[in-house]
Amino acid sequence: CTIQEIVAVSVFSKAIQSLWKDTCTILIKQSYKVAGVTKYRDKTLYEEIPCRLSYNGAMVASEGSEITQVKQIITLFLAPDVEIPAGAKIVVTHGGRTVTYKQSSETRVHTNHLEVTLDVDTEA
Repeated sequence: CTIQEIVAVSVFSKAIQSLWKDTCTILIKQSYKVAGVTKYRDKTLYEEIPCRLSYNGAMVASEGSEITQVKQIITLFLAPDVEIPAGAKIVVTHGGRTVTYKQSSETRVHTNHLEVTLDVDTEA
């Protein structure tokens, strides 16, 4: 790896991340005991980190060839050094609106960013 390649990756990463206008907080479950009973509470792992939320629709067909619904695919883009553990809650502020999501895919790590597919957390 040459110094020119390292600089090019750094410049490209900064260009991509300049488009990230959203923020997210990543929460994990932390166990604690009360009178011998294990309970869980949210613990902040990362707070207010820059990100980008992307929505994409996909047509879903059931039996036959009729399209019966459109499934929304939600993808979160983050810096490649962020580690999201399995089961984490991800609270995203996008366009002034805050929504809690859960991870629905393995994290896809690229040179300049990482991607994770999300589902709305209906238990939040």
